[in-house]
Amino acid sequence: MRAVALGLLSAVAFLAPLTALWAQDEAPKEKPRFFFEGGKPPTPPAEAPPAAAVPMPAAAAALGLGFEDEADLAAWQALDAEAIIDLDTEEGAAHTGQGCLRMTYVAREGAFEQLTAQPLTVEEAGALSFAIKADLPTNLSFGVVERGGAYYQQFAAIPANEWTLVSVPLPSLVLAQDTPDLLPGLQPDQIIEIRLADLANLPGSLGDALGRKTGVQRLCLDDVGLAAQTEAPVAGAADPRLFVDGFDKETIHALAIGDALLQRVRDGEGHALRVLAEDRTGRWKGFVAAVGQLDLRPAEALSLRLKASEALVLNVTLEEWDSSKYSQRVALEAGDEWTEKTIPLDALVLETDSDDENGQPDREQLRVVVVVAEVTRAARFPVSFDVDDLQFR
Repeated sequence: MRAVALGLLSAVAFLAPLTALWAQDEAPKEKPRFFFEGGKPPTPPAEAPPAAAVPMPAAAAALGLGFEDEADLAAWQALDAEAIIDLDTEEGAAHTGQGCLRMTYVAREGAFEQLTAQPLTVEEAGALSFAIKADLPTNLSFGVVERGGAYYQQFAAIPANEWTLVSVPLPSLVLAQDTPDLLPGLQPDQIIEIRLADLANLPGSLGDALGRKTGVQRLCLDDVGLAAQTEAPVAGAADPRLFVDGFDKETIHALAIGDALLQRVRDGEGHALRVLAEDRTGRWKGFVAAVGQLDLRPAEALSLRLKASEALVLNVTLEEWDSSKYSQRVALEAGDEWTEKTIPLDALVLETDSDDENGQPDREQLRVVVVVAEVTRAARFPVSFDVDDLQFR
């Protein structure tokens, strides 16, 4: 049961950063309050059994699982005791090959839909990769657990009804708040578990921010692997210590806030992130992205390129590990031309609901960046804003 509890608490703890946006819908003169205040993360359902220690062969962990037969399902467990894991071999169901893992569950309040493979035996790895598909747009948490319990994770916004290939270098995973690590940095030879979770239906305002689902849902998984090699750095690319995202990869490594739709759109020879609000429901629409994996000690400013379909006011917030929040408003005019905004870190303002020992952002303590637009005053819908080249300088 301790391992099951860790799965739920650690996923929620890194997100506890996120947000009580809707608490301010009736107070239009206040700044948005993005982060979960007070209370404790929910405990796992009492009926959920502890995950069984089903070994996965080391070769399978290193080379990948394509789910071509029932044996490939043996290591996988669902936190929701009512969820069903089976092998889908219908024609066209798999990402590659003949089969994929399918988890079928009833989305409902109080059920946390987490899928794990444990324990693993890993000798060497440089990246975690998998293909995933869901029935509805899904905010996904995923990562790996070390033998001592430290959980390293990242996030992705998964579109509906299409396979998304996720490939993440292990150094880009971020240590979850409630799982301290005695040895700094992820140790691949200590990995014993892979973990994925649908973040719908979390309790309270956090669930309002990340979205809710109802009814029968399916999450499909294929081509899971811990690869020995990571991608080579791109010649001339921005400083990897300071670069958050250029949105050129297939996966959107961010979480959608306020039922916003996150889309990759063409931008010249590359891509940008579009945040789309289809209606006036909810005051704030945007995204949150992790920055705690970066070495931000030399950073002096946060830079991003922006454009909007309508005149909008954005709120850009950086949060430290102790939940101190620093923000600045950014006004955008409607138009098709990009505007580059550079926000000096020392110009960010401590939120009125935050306490910090020194009143200024600590570079080594920053963990997430949140970008949201106040959409309720938009002249017409749908309304969107685009973001590209999100980085520190």
